[in-house]
Amino acid sequence: MLYHSTHDRNSDFIRQCLIELKKPGTHYVTALDVIDRALEAPAPCYYADLYRAAAIMRRAMRDGALPGGRYACSQMWRDMFADFRTLAARFPGETVGELVLRLCSGESGNPRFYISRRRALELLKPHIRLMPVA
Repeated sequence: MLYHSTHDRNSDFIRQCLIELKKPGTHYVTALDVIDRALEAPAPCYYADLYRAAAIMRRAMRDGALPGGRYACSQMWRDMFADFRTLAARFPGETVGELVLRLCSGESGNPRFYISRRRALELLKPHIRLMPVA
């Protein structure tokens, strides 16, 4: 089973912050500037358990219900379902599991990191001293 944990997402986010910091013209940016740029960048995949994501996509197809609750999570499921429907139209013969695998492996879709600015700053703080300067 392919499973992307929160740790993987956080590591990819820090990696994206470093990429954003190394871009030209970023010599005098704040940590929040780097965070905002990284949060706007696409994530490598949806960080979701395949079985849970498949169950959520099936339920959404059946009755349109997606998980609510915390904004970041509910937004992720809305984005994933939109990408799922696009894939289903492109590949009508594939099962729900196959389509979800494409999304969770990073082959398709438009995922983001779905981290709040506050949480992103907490993740980045231990790395700030280690970031290259000029």
